[in-house]
Amino acid sequence: LAGWWCTNYPTVVRNEADAVLVGQSMIDQGYLRLMGRGSQFQSRSNAYYQWKKPALEFQSDDEYDSDDEPLGRRSVHLGRAAMTYERAQREADQASQIYRDSVIHAELVRTDLEEQLINYLDTMEVWELNRLINIKTTLGEYARIHKLPVQAELAIGDRLEVYEESLKPQQDIQWTIEHYGTGRFTPRPIIFRPFGLSPAEYQVFGVSLDEQLLVSHKDIPLLPAKALSLIRKGSMDLAHEDRYKIWTTRALLRNIHDMRNMINRGSRVTLKTLRRFDLHVVANVLVLYFLELPTPLCPEELQGPLRALYSSTSEKSTAETLETIRGLLSGVSYVHIKTLQMLFYTLSEQVKGDDDAKARKAFISEVSQRLGPVILRGKDIVGVSVSRVPQIFAADLIEHYDELLAGIETRRPFKPNARPAKSEATNEEAHLSQGLANALISGTSSNMPTSASTVVDAVATMAKSPSGKAAIASRASLDVPANESKRSSVNSTRSVGNANGALTPNNRASTSPNASHSNQALTPVTSETQKTHTPFDDDEQL
Repeated sequence: LAGWWCTNYPTVVRNEADAVLVGQSMIDQGYLRLMGRGSQFQSRSNAYYQWKKPALEFQSDDEYDSDDEPLGRRSVHLGRAAMTYERAQREADQASQIYRDSVIHAELVRTDLEEQLINYLDTMEVWELNRLINIKTTLGEYARIHKLPVQAELAIGDRLEVYEESLKPQQDIQWTIEHYGTGRFTPRPIIFRPFGLSPAEYQVFGVSLDEQLLVSHKDIPLLPAKALSLIRKGSMDLAHEDRYKIWTTRALLRNIHDMRNMINRGSRVTLKTLRRFDLHVVANVLVLYFLELPTPLCPEELQGPLRALYSSTSEKSTAETLETIRGLLSGVSYVHIKTLQMLFYTLSEQVKGDDDAKARKAFISEVSQRLGPVILRGKDIVGVSVSRVPQIFAADLIEHYDELLAGIETRRPFKPNARPAKSEATNEEAHLSQGLANALISGTSSNMPTSASTVVDAVATMAKSPSGKAAIASRASLDVPANESKRSSVNSTRSVGNANGALTPNNRASTSPNASHSNQALTPVTSETQKTHTPFDDDEQL
């Protein structure tokens, strides 16, 4: 080895003493190992040495790769470069941890601010309601006092009674909310987006359904699957009145946020955690989960056709209307339609077998009034909308679940779900919007529909056509932002690179104890893999 150095590096290793000095320096710095006893470098023919791992990973920079510089000094530069890289890696990890802690702190501040705002608005509403009740009570007592003694004041009493009857506190406070409200409750959660990873691995609320499906072994994300399964099992032995209270009872926002913060610490959601809370709190958290989704369960493109459909029909939906709505829903993306099916399957099971038609109708009206604007909403909500289309649509999904949602089959996308090209989605959306505009304009051309029945036929034709379904599906599949799609592709590349089977943060989302779950997550569902039992029986085994 000393002779080879003297031959190939004559300018650095001039003699045997320099070679011994270089060899001893490499042994001390961990690049060379003597095969035998001792730690002194010896320039003998019977002395054997072995390169250690740092020497094999060594890559010299052009700045220090010079034949005129001694090898001992270049090893010093190598050590400094390794220390600089380790320090940079350590600082990057610390910065990422600080960033995550800041996001958690900001989320807690936001939820606390929402609690204070809701408490303040509730207090103001109670005060205003008490004021109106006191006014009504005072006017009633004043009218009764003036009617008794003097006959001449009977006319005044009659006018006061009329004014008293015109005061309706509940309707007046609702009118005040609708005309002076600034908008519905639309929380905007803060998302932790680590570089190269999906936010669904760190939190649940505010993350799109498509990203949560990547870390779920069920047909839908874990939180709605397990929450709805818990509600079905918990309400199985309850009376219908108690079942209705699970969905109609309004829980305190603080209790909702406590449960939300407990389960919003990662992608794993367990029934053990959900059982700590009451069923009505679980139902309220589920509504908040759907409300914080970046895109609603029903895509925005359904609002125009549904508004035209319900405006041209009577209050009660007909068979033709239900068939048209089913055609529109068949174009919704896989995870959205599966979540809709499980949600309204649970609600339809709650009202089955109830002989009290009045209580059943009141429950459907209250639940649809609450869930309608949540599952069918636009991006920008300005003011309080008085449209009853979302409420009627949600009521139809509960009452006519078998006609609207049951049996709609879609294929699960590959993992990760590739985002469609922007140009194709734009063309399909433009085609759907143009077709709807042509169907709604009446009286301007003889080729356009001029009655309510023709509008329904036009919407039904668009819903059944492949282009109409593709336009709705393409918009619904854009739940994942562009940067998240890029992160998913980076995760896929890194997972393929780990061919030796090592478990890393990039491929742990697709690794499970059961190999069948992994294979099912990587391949689409076909007709041969469909189960013969109820599609929601798997949730009973969670």
